[in-house]
Amino acid sequence: MGVSGWVLLMAGCVSAPGSRVDWSQRVDFYTYKQVVDELGEPAFALKQPDNSVVAEWVVQKRPRLTGPRISSNPDAFIHGQPVPEEEVLIMTFDAKGKLIDCKRVWR
Repeated sequence: MGVSGWVLLMAGCVSAPGSRVDWSQRVDFYTYKQVVDELGEPAFALKQPDNSVVAEWVVQKRPRLTGPRISSNPDAFIHGQPVPEEEVLIMTFDAKGKLIDCKRVWR
């Protein structure tokens, strides 16, 4: 599936072997196809009105606890709800498929 055929694509999460790559060094050099070859299909992609594409790859997931984590009572149950947290690469590709921006965020 080419970049030009996208309107909206949702796919499963990707386990990314290249998650520690400094993608900012690949801006202006890498293409959408090269990123997909390395990371697999994105978890989300959206074609913009100017034919650029913003795509997201989930490269790491981990649970975190919400609520209090410290108690003065050593026998007390530590309260908190596990909430998933994801490390996401957000990449923007121009209309020709060239990588023009990349951000790494936790959410």
